[in-house]
Amino acid sequence: MPMKRKDFLKASVATAGLAIVPEMVSAKVAAPRKSFRFAFISDIHVKPERIAEEGMARSLQHIRKLKPEVEFIVMGGDAIYDSLKATKEYTKTQWDLYQSILKNGNTLPVFNSIGNHDIFGWFNVPQETSEPLYGKA
Repeated sequence: MPMKRKDFLKASVATAGLAIVPEMVSAKVAAPRKSFRFAFISDIHVKPERIAEEGMARSLQHIRKLKPEVEFIVMGGDAIYDSLKATKEYTKTQWDLYQSILKNGNTLPVFNSIGNHDIFGWFNVPQETSEPLYGKA
């Protein structure tokens, strides 16, 4: 007696289903990946004579209020206004201000990358090349 088309299709689907069951059982289920959030800020250009420090403080306040919370901050460079031609003292003043704002307005870890304005003395010809703060180092 010939098989009806309907019965043939049922048998085919059942056979195909049974063929993949062993693969489904042996397949490893990937563990869910833990995600994380971070904030990226860049080009703050902090210096005492400008209002950049107010903007940086507001940015840090905003980051603290983000939901879901962020785990850390990445600073993309140019944290200070300019140390390319600045004196060592003025460069230190800018970095001290940057660090002060971070300390007072932030509890998250910050990972800094260097920007071109952050490099001390790059446009100056160093009088003494043994200066530890000179250049990209």
